[in-house]
Amino acid sequence: MKSLFYKKLILIFKRLIVLSVMVMLISATVLSAQQNQTNQPVIFLGNSSLPPLNYIKNGKASGLAVELTEAIAGRMHRPVVIRLMNWEKAQQLVLEGKADALIQINSNPERMKIFDFSEPLLLSEFSIFISSDCYNIRSIQDLQKQKVGVEAKGLPVLLIKEVPQVTIEIITDYFSGFNKLIAGEIDAVIADRWVGGFVLSENKIHGVKLVEKPVSVNHSAIAVKKGNISLLNEINMALRDIREDGTYKAIIDSWRSQEIIFITRQQEQRQLWLFSAVTTAFIATLCFIFLLLREIKKRRRAEETLRKKINELNGALEQIRTLRGIIPICSGCKKIRDDTGYWQQVEIYIRDHSEVEFSHSLCPDCAKRLYPRYFKDGDEKQSLPKTSKPDMPE
Repeated sequence: MKSLFYKKLILIFKRLIVLSVMVMLISATVLSAQQNQTNQPVIFLGNSSLPPLNYIKNGKASGLAVELTEAIAGRMHRPVVIRLMNWEKAQQLVLEGKADALIQINSNPERMKIFDFSEPLLLSEFSIFISSDCYNIRSIQDLQKQKVGVEAKGLPVLLIKEVPQVTIEIITDYFSGFNKLIAGEIDAVIADRWVGGFVLSENKIHGVKLVEKPVSVNHSAIAVKKGNISLLNEINMALRDIREDGTYKAIIDSWRSQEIIFITRQQEQRQLWLFSAVTTAFIATLCFIFLLLREIKKRRRAEETLRKKINELNGALEQIRTLRGIIPICSGCKKIRDDTGYWQQVEIYIRDHSEVEFSHSLCPDCAKRLYPRYFKDGDEKQSLPKTSKPDMPE
């Protein structure tokens, strides 16, 4: 019995050893796979003809969405590679498992069947671009029986398929699409508002205008192949991190100057009228200020002249005031005593205290008294000889 018990015990022990070895092998394989997965780069693909969001500059992936993806990659725990290429080919590579994610892609029911989408990345406004002399297209419904340029595998091509009797023209990029629009080969182009405006501005393309009402407004995202939940969660966590620490806002603000602002003809006229009104008001204000300054200057001159006149009048008044009141005068020689007690001749005193000047002559009485030989009674107009001296009175 004991030998049988020991044999069973040895058999169980052997099975435990085999099971432990198998567990160790499986764990090593899993760890090795996880290590390989960690070291293996995550490949993000984007549309190479979507400036300023995704485009190639000097042989390097550039753009707003690219910078946001780079910031997300910095928060992930494995290396990330970003490549820009043909958009249709990029989507196919992700579906085949040869790449991991798509950047700056907009969701729709058809795409949601084959991709899983991250939290919102950027706001997208898809709009209609038409030639400047076109006035019959104001909404997507007006594109019936029209030839419309769209990129293959983009959201606009999915939107335009819903419009009946429309002819779809696949364009390689928006630069060629706008050139076809100007040449009259197509009637409209549907593109992201920011992307279309950027292409027009950068390439100095004229003769194209924007239909104000957008065809579609939604948020772009980062997409992974359907079922790749672990990578999607990692992307979402990194996206939340850059939003919370301010990196997302800083990147958006740095690209804000690249956004092209479109205005309607009515808005342009309103701005022109407003500018004219402001300019007119400004000129009128300047004229008013000029006239006001001139009037102030004139009033200051008048005030200065008036002040001088007042000073002169005050001076004259002071002089007049010195001759007012009781003046002490000698009853005999008629001299006047001034404030210092000095006796002066009447004419000297008056001259010093006023603007009066005296010229000396003789009254008839004095002339008769001093020169009786030359003046007779009743002859008051007789003149004296120049060498005459007064007679001494008896």
